[in-house]
Amino acid sequence: VDLAEKEALLDNALVGIAMVRDRRIVLCNRRLEEIFGYAPGGLNGQSTRILYESDEIFRGVGNKARERFAQGRAFTSSQSMSRADGSRFWGELAGRSIDPGHPDEGSIWVISDITERKLAQERAEFLSYHDALTGLPNQLLLKDRLQQAIAFSNTTGTKLALLIIDLDRFKTINDFLGHAAGDRLLVEVASRLS
Repeated sequence: VDLAEKEALLDNALVGIAMVRDRRIVLCNRRLEEIFGYAPGGLNGQSTRILYESDEIFRGVGNKARERFAQGRAFTSSQSMSRADGSRFWGELAGRSIDPGHPDEGSIWVISDITERKLAQERAEFLSYHDALTGLPNQLLLKDRLQQAIAFSNTTGTKLALLIIDLDRFKTINDFLGHAAGDRLLVEVASRLS
């Protein structure tokens, strides 16, 4: 395989790939530049700090990666990352030392934009504890919070109150005006309760 074929392979990959040494991007493929919003060649020579939204995250990822590389292991993480225009996205990082015996000689990183997957996961998590129609907490979240409140009450000796609200003749609204009208009523009541 010649150099042109290797470059074509890297530049047509569906993930961002970078070679990093001393926390500087030595070389990267076009997809990584696209993910982060840089012009061709715009990331080469740059500190990897520009990929992270804060110094704290930059240091944390670096420390954890060095620790894993020193053990001869790969590092993986999902992080909030920063594009050239300052916008944020969720990235999945996977890095490995080029030479496990000498981790300071550089590493290879693969980065994917997982924003859509992360948002779908967050939405699914939200819906597991909230009603899809009203956005109010559902029975599962109520049970969890009630158990926590009871435990807190028992520990601290404080009193606990539970308020139950019912909509009179709601079944009649559904039966005579239809479920769409009932849904609109529920959304309005939820809005007012919120």
